[in-house]
Amino acid sequence: MKDRLFEIWFSLRCGVQNKEFQPLLEIFGTPYDLYKADESELEGLPCSQNLKTRLADKSLKEATHIAEYCKQNRVRILFWQDEDYPSSLRPLRDPPVLLYCKGNLPDLSRKLCISVVGTRSMSEYGKRIAYKIGYELASAGAVVVSGMALGIDS
Repeated sequence: MKDRLFEIWFSLRCGVQNKEFQPLLEIFGTPYDLYKADESELEGLPCSQNLKTRLADKSLKEATHIAEYCKQNRVRILFWQDEDYPSSLRPLRDPPVLLYCKGNLPDLSRKLCISVVGTRSMSEYGKRIAYKIGYELASAGAVVVSGMALGIDS
């Protein structure tokens, strides 16, 4: 659980997709080791000043909240360094640092993956139809992928 907490912290600092995270892991090895880095160590990192500023924020409050939510709701967390992180995502130029998975994670390289994108302020009709489409696709064996934005895809 401790490692997951720092992986969540790291993903919150990097954002959903950030091509700068991989060199940081090569230097430090783990998010926990990066978390322990002081400001002088952060200054020399090969990343933007914006990311350095975010990495200097050592608050674990939001990461703790997310970790507790995932535990209570049986949401699996997959970090980029995990063995079971989807291999089809690794070669991307800016892969997600962290994935949240509810249910079984199939082999994404062998499944049809459908991404859901839509409005943040949906109508009741839109909500109902999005649910129906997602349900039908999943029932047919497709993987429904959400970027976890607020709105129709959640």
